[in-house]
Amino acid sequence: MEKTSHRKKLTRVQRLINIKIAKAYRTVSNDALCIITGLTPIHIKIKETAELYKIVSGNRHMNLIIDHDKLPKQWLHPAARIIATGDTDDQTPINIYTDGSKSEQGVGTGIAIKRLGTPTVQNGYQVLQQPGGSIRNSKGAGIHTNYSSEEDKAATVHTGSMTTLDSLINTDIHTFLTEEIRQTVHELETREWKIRFRWVKVHARTSGNGLADKLAKEASGKSDLPISYNRVPKSVLKRDLENTSVETWQREWDTTTKGRVTKDYFPKVADRLHTKVHLTKLHNNCYGPRQHKIIPPQV
Repeated sequence: MEKTSHRKKLTRVQRLINIKIAKAYRTVSNDALCIITGLTPIHIKIKETAELYKIVSGNRHMNLIIDHDKLPKQWLHPAARIIATGDTDDQTPINIYTDGSKSEQGVGTGIAIKRLGTPTVQNGYQVLQQPGGSIRNSKGAGIHTNYSSEEDKAATVHTGSMTTLDSLINTDIHTFLTEEIRQTVHELETREWKIRFRWVKVHARTSGNGLADKLAKEASGKSDLPISYNRVPKSVLKRDLENTSVETWQREWDTTTKGRVTKDYFPKVADRLHTKVHLTKLHNNCYGPRQHKIIPPQV
């Protein structure tokens, strides 16, 4: 992409696509068309995709621990997948409530363990050392950090993350955290434990769920707590690279001499990407077939 000849070839292809999307004349520059359609210039998008591949494959940022999928030899055998879910009440001897929270300081998870006849166990953990942690992973990490006892071998894990529960059941998902939860549950069940998972509404008015939510919020603002999960999900890396691409796109948009009228309406790339552009239909007339006209937002 550093070679001008390569960029021109790809730009020609993208420009034809942009013209079709915007219903624009062929005299409109590709710089303006990318802003109108909201499509990242192809040479910037290719660099973004290549950088993501280099990071995930391990050639870049060796200090990051990427949340790779586990290898097939590390998967739990399909016959051993006994992930039971349901809407059972708090009838098991041990009930574990988990929740996650994200703030500007970091990401945390809270765990409240209620057992009949004993005080409630309260724990808070950090989820990621690196900035930009995932709230979804914080909820899953709370499930993975489990409580075990050889008495009353029955426990229900209450979580507000339906996505995590669906991932445990879906045999096509093999992320590191998902497989770790499956392995932990399988090991407990080989020791005659009965583990159940229950989905609860977010901020449900139960003592256990409310306590887990409070612990998670407190953990998200502290940096001296133990870390339960420190892998960076690929979605976080992708979002950071997309933000970098927008910054690069903005610099090119500021320096280009093309699309001056379009620049008056959309000076900021980020604002354009967050703006929904409406198309109004023009009826057939003597000047040609029906076309679309873009109505720019008020300046």
